[in-house]
Amino acid sequence: DQPAEQAFARVCSAWHGAEGRGGLAPGLIPMTRSANDLLAIVREGIGQMPPISARELSDAETLRIAEYLRSLGAR
Repeated sequence: DQPAEQAFARVCSAWHGAEGRGGLAPGLIPMTRSANDLLAIVREGIGQMPPISARELSDAETLRIAEYLRSLGAR
């Protein structure tokens, strides 16, 4: 598993922007979803976002990304 910032950069930033504030996909800041809701969205997909497998992004990485996004919103 990678640290949250690296995992986010690898899997999410191309769509949601370098700091999660939006890009091709909606901004994720402020992160208002619970960690479990975010994990469900990552695994099942939502709207145009496809599901992301646990091989590509582990559950632990996803939960760390949620906390990372919360920290970005607090800046």
